[in-house]
Amino acid sequence: MRNCRDRGSTSNCLDSEAGEGNMPGENKGGIIKVTAYSGYKANERPLHFIVDRKRNEVKRVLEQWRGQDHDYFKVLTREGRVCVLKWHRSSDTWFLQGFQT
Repeated sequence: MRNCRDRGSTSNCLDSEAGEGNMPGENKGGIIKVTAYSGYKANERPLHFIVDRKRNEVKRVLEQWRGQDHDYFKVLTREGRVCVLKWHRSSDTWFLQGFQT
């Protein structure tokens, strides 16, 4: 299964089956808790997120894009993992879409 942008591009997808490291509990696609910076708008960028009670600090946002109902953030964690986080704007819910180490 590939986790891709709404734009249909597969060049910037994360593969959720092959070639990845494991995050605790492998909560791919599941709801997660995210603390985000909110300046002029809500949830401008994630600061850290929690997966299976482990706090993952965001070192840098590599990319971000908007879907019809969601905002997506491709982030680099302090541990060196690349993750895609999805925020559903109307329900204010965050999801871990995919990751790689």
